Amino acid sequence: MAWGTSAGTNTQVWFRLYLYVTANPALKQQIGGWTITGGSGFAGSLNLNANGTLRYEDSAFATVTGTTTTNSIATNQWVRLEGFVLGSATVGQYELKLFNSTDSAVPTETVTSTALQNSGGPITGMLFGATPNTANVNYWQDDIGLSSTGYLGPSQIPVSAAQWRQHAGRRKGRRFGAPRSQQQASFVTATAQVLPVIQVSPPEAVQHGATW
Repeated sequence: MAWGTSAGTNTQVWFRLYLYVTANPALKQQIGGWTITGGSGFAGSLNLNANGTLRYEDSAFATVTGTTTTNSIATNQWVRLEGFVLGSATVGQYELKLFNSTDSAVPTETVTSTALQNSGGPITGMLFGATPNTANVNYWQDDIGLSSTGYLGPSQIPVSAAQWRQHAGRRKGRRFGAPRSQQQASFVTATAQVLPVIQVSPPEAVQHGATW
C-alpha cells in the first residue's frame, strides 16, 4: 500500500499502523518506508527485527541511533505503531511509539532520534508492506493512516461496558468499542489529518513480494 503524488511533498509526516504478527521473522522485515524526490530517493524505513524489536533505518540504510526499541512487539494480537519522519539531509529526525495495548493512550515505549539525521530531504512518498528482498513472512496491517499535522491516535475510542450498552442501540454501521476482529469497516479517525487515509478492514495478508 502506498501514497505517491496524492500525498504531495511534506517536510514531516506522521503515521499510524496496526500490525498483527504470529511469530517474529527469521530476518529483518521492512514494514514501512518513505521516499523523496518522487520516489527516486529513500528517506528511511521502519523495520521489524528477528527478535521482535523495531528500528528505523535512514536514507543510507543504516540503523538510526536511538530508534531500536527495548520492547518486542506482542505476537498473536494487534499492536499499534505511531511515529513520524522529518525529511532532511542534515536535520532529519525519526520517532516511533509502540502500543502493545492496542488502543491505549499511553505507549509501551517511545524511541526518538536526535534531530541531526540524514533522511534525504522532503518526503514525497510513503509505502507499507513487504519488500521483495526480505525473507518470507506473513503479517497483517490495518487502519493505516498518514498526517502532515500531527499524531493520529487510535482508530477507535475505547469505552466501558456501560458506554457500549448505552451507544450500541443507536449507532448503525459500526461496532463502537468492539474488539478489532469484530469491527465493521467504519472507524473513528483523527480530525487533524489532511492526507488521504487508507483503512483496510478486514485486514489483507502481506507476503513476501506481494503488491498491494
